[in-house]
Amino acid sequence: MAAVDKRDEATLLPLIQRHIAKGTTIVSDCCKAYINLERHGYEHRLVNHSKEFVNSEGFHTNKIEGHWRQAKCKLPCFGVRKIAFSSHLVEFLWRYENKGKDLFVEFLCDVKKIYSEF
Repeated sequence: MAAVDKRDEATLLPLIQRHIAKGTTIVSDCCKAYINLERHGYEHRLVNHSKEFVNSEGFHTNKIEGHWRQAKCKLPCFGVRKIAFSSHLVEFLWRYENKGKDLFVEFLCDVKKIYSEF
């Protein structure tokens, strides 16, 4: 997940190219930003949410939709300033990655990793 100002092709394609290997199958809704993924070396499967939740090939976006819903539930109910959104998103992802662990211990281990380099 990444915080972006726009959800257009010019914004999203460079992020996809930086973080996702060519040849990967990407499943998306019918957002125009993803229309040229195959031209850039990705397998692209569409799910038209106005007609279906799972396409005829069995592809769906339910996992990422659920993950995003969980993330939004953890955001402050009064809204988030744009400058702080990335911090809230990173905290959500960190907590998700460390689910079921002692968060204090994990935090200390992560601090040690960062500051042991100095």
